[in-house]
Amino acid sequence: MKKWGVLLFIFLCLGVWQAISVYQDALMPKQSLEEKALERAKEKIAFTQIERTYTYYGEKNLYCVYRQE
Repeated sequence: MKKWGVLLFIFLCLGVWQAISVYQDALMPKQSLEEKALERAKEKIAFTQIERTYTYYGEKNLYCVYRQE
């Protein structure tokens, strides 16, 4: 019985690890696009400091950049 518990625990850990890996791989393109949007905003407008960003998912994805005055 103890073997089954250990095997089940290992299998569960592998499943969680794979789920996290797939999730991170799915978000990678979105994160790189957000970084490109920040770089473009820095080039176009002289920001003193970027407070936060917001991603709007509509018909087109928009990245809103908020600055601190």
